[in-house]
Amino acid sequence: MREKPVTADELNAALSAMWDMITGYRLSQIARVAAALSLAEHCFHGPVTAARLADAESADPDAAGRFLRECAAVGLLESADGLRFTATPLLMVLHKDTAGSMRGLALSLPGQGQWLPWGQLLEAGE
Repeated sequence: MREKPVTADELNAALSAMWDMITGYRLSQIARVAAALSLAEHCFHGPVTAARLADAESADPDAAGRFLRECAAVGLLESADGLRFTATPLLMVLHKDTAGSMRGLALSLPGQGQWLPWGQLLEAGE
């Protein structure tokens, strides 16, 4: 048992860590979609735009734009103007030709075969 009360700094750190735990699935799904759309490959030869990604992947241009901005927000892409996006080293880890590529993991681990069973964790003890 803890002998002293939790300090404000400890509580703030714990709140931040718990937020990351609760919302972590969002990051894994962003990585999964980036791998599925071959985003690293699209960015390999230069900046990508929402229109170019949408055309290449038969996607909605507005949805592609939102996805590119979200990828920039989490560090997979960079953009000076919010229209043209370039890959960061973090995204290049998902490129199929990168040594040690994690593309396969990004596609499989956040997939339904993995996360659906975890959704039943509470019921596992019944």
